[in-house]
Amino acid sequence: MSEPATTADLIQQGLFHHRRGELAQAVERYSAVLRTDPANADALYYVVVIACQAEQFRQGIELGRKALASGPPQARVHNLIGKAHERLREHREVFDAVIAVDPRFAEAHGNRAALLAAAGVHEEALKGFDRALAIDPQGAADWVNRGVLLQELGRHDKALASYDKALALAPLAEIPGVRLISLQKGEPAGEIAQVAFGAKIESPLDPGDLSAQGLLDTAALTANLDAVVSIDSMPAHLAGALGKPVALALPYVPDWRWLLDRDDTPWYPTMRLYRQDAARDWAPVFARIADALRAR
Repeated sequence: MSEPATTADLIQQGLFHHRRGELAQAVERYSAVLRTDPANADALYYVVVIACQAEQFRQGIELGRKALASGPPQARVHNLIGKAHERLREHREVFDAVIAVDPRFAEAHGNRAALLAAAGVHEEALKGFDRALAIDPQGAADWVNRGVLLQELGRHDKALASYDKALALAPLAEIPGVRLISLQKGEPAGEIAQVAFGAKIESPLDPGDLSAQGLLDTAALTANLDAVVSIDSMPAHLAGALGKPVALALPYVPDWRWLLDRDDTPWYPTMRLYRQDAARDWAPVFARIADALRAR
């Protein structure tokens, strides 16, 4: 029986794949290191490098900040964060030029707002998302990106309202014979009635029960569902741990644990990942999920 790979072995394996341009395999090795040593300076640094190489600058900045918060001080990480900010500024100038030509180009407003959010200019980013959605209220990507930013700012009720607007554009409720069961807890559960298909959503759980018994009740309900559709959240991880089929909707710049360029995950064998493409449009994501559910 072979000995398990050491941290040094995994870093070297990661660098081997990294140099060959095999980024997904490299991230897997670095992630294996971080599971046992979350403050490992080298693994943290190389994950940030990969994010920036993939032009996922927002993720690179977020990961860089996490690396500095959880690991030792690293000048090289500060340097990468600076480069990522520089690239984001370059991209923002492109969208400024587009908006100057066509002030009612909703997509440009939304893309510019996403860059501002990545750079930490939160209030201006929110105004940008609001401008985009005033022009095009059907912009699912902007509703979700707005929700992500509000969630990061701790404005959870407003974040959920934005997510609900995006989900209201999804085709899941149109699947013949489907029953929609909510796993939402807490005050945001009250927002369900506001979505277009709210009347079709059943809520058997007590949304106010956040106790350990409440979690067991959620697990029991999840165990009896045919499938779970979710963003990166506790119900998704719970369903994955229970071995239930999970369709996970991921933004173009996902958390590092979901790796890159793959629709499966080493964490949960029964989970499938549905990623945004570079257009950051959620409608095709939920359309693919709906198609997969119809084929079950």
